[in-house]
Amino acid sequence: MQRTIEQDLPKEIRFLRSFDTFRAGVENMIDMPERTLNNLFGFLQQNEGRLSKRARDNEFSQLTPDEVTKIEELYQTAFSNDSGTAS
Repeated sequence: MQRTIEQDLPKEIRFLRSFDTFRAGVENMIDMPERTLNNLFGFLQQNEGRLSKRARDNEFSQLTPDEVTKIEELYQTAFSNDSGTAS
């Protein structure tokens, strides 16, 4: 229980704050359904904050190169103090 209070909860709070920052940044830039935004986050999380060429060409083909760059920067900024994962 002590580990949960001292480590797990603070880590979860950091993740949620980072995710909220990322989500708000994307929503301010682009109108995107929640499901698509979650998929976008998952792709970035899996690829160390970069959107793969396959994802850009397929799932996110409507994003401009400038939007992709800005989204990657948002992700990096939001998760610069967090591992980007919640356990």
